[in-house]
Amino acid sequence: MECVIAATILLQSIAPRPEVDVLPESAQELDRSELESAAECASTLEDLIEVSAKRLIRIVQCCENRTAVSAACLALARFAATNESCAKLLERNIADVVATLIPNRPTIKHNMTSAEKDKLMKGDAQQMTRLPPSFFRLVTSLARLPDGQNSIQAAGVIKRAVERMTMGDGSPHDVAVKTEIALLLARMANKFSVEFGSTTELILTPKFGIFATLLGMLAPGHTRRTRFSAASALHALCKDAMRGVPAFVASNGAPI
Repeated sequence: MECVIAATILLQSIAPRPEVDVLPESAQELDRSELESAAECASTLEDLIEVSAKRLIRIVQCCENRTAVSAACLALARFAATNESCAKLLERNIADVVATLIPNRPTIKHNMTSAEKDKLMKGDAQQMTRLPPSFFRLVTSLARLPDGQNSIQAAGVIKRAVERMTMGDGSPHDVAVKTEIALLLARMANKFSVEFGSTTELILTPKFGIFATLLGMLAPGHTRRTRFSAASALHALCKDAMRGVPAFVASNGAPI
C-alpha cells in the first residue's frame, strides 16, 4: 500500500496546474489568461488521464485505506483542472464514484427518543468530519462543468457540504475541509434547475449560518487559501441581490 500511496503522490506532483488553479494560494495575480494557461497544461493532463485515471478512480471506489483514497482524490482533482480534462474524467463516470464517498444523511424517525436522535446525528458528524479536504477539492474540480454540477446536485453533495460547514472543531483539518467547501460553494452558487431548485437558497438556509462561518474564515490568522476561498464564496453568494445581500447584512457582514 505504501507504494500505491507514493505513486499517487507522485502523480499529484507531476500534474501541471493552470495558474487559475494555484491562484487561491498565490500572492501574485495571473500574468496570462486562463485559456492560455490551461492550453499549456492540456496535453500532459490528457496523457496522465489516459495512463492513470482508471486506476486512481479504482482506488477511490474500492480502497479502504483512507490515506490512499485522499491522495487519489487530490491527484484526480489536479487532473480535472481544465474544462477539457474535467470532461474526460466525467466521461469515466467519476462523479458517480465520488458520490459514494459521502455518507447519506440519517433518517430520524418520529418515535425515536432524544438520546437515540443525538446518537444518530453524532455518528453522522463523525463520518462527515472524516472526509478529507481532497474529497471536496475533487468535487469542486468536477463542478467546473454543467454535467459535473448536475451530478453533484443529484447526489445531494451540496446539501451535505453545507451541513459539513456546521460541524467540526476548528482544527487545521477542519479548516482545510471548510476551505475546499467554500470554493465549492463559490462555484455552485446561483445555479437553478427545475429538478433541484436554487442552490443559493439551499446554501443560505438560515439554520446553516453559512455567512457567519465564511466571515470567520476571513480572519488574519488563516492561510491565504482559506481567506481567498471564503471571500470567493461571499462574493458569489452576494451576486444574488434578493437573497444573498440581505442575509449578508443580517449576519453583520456589512462592516467587512
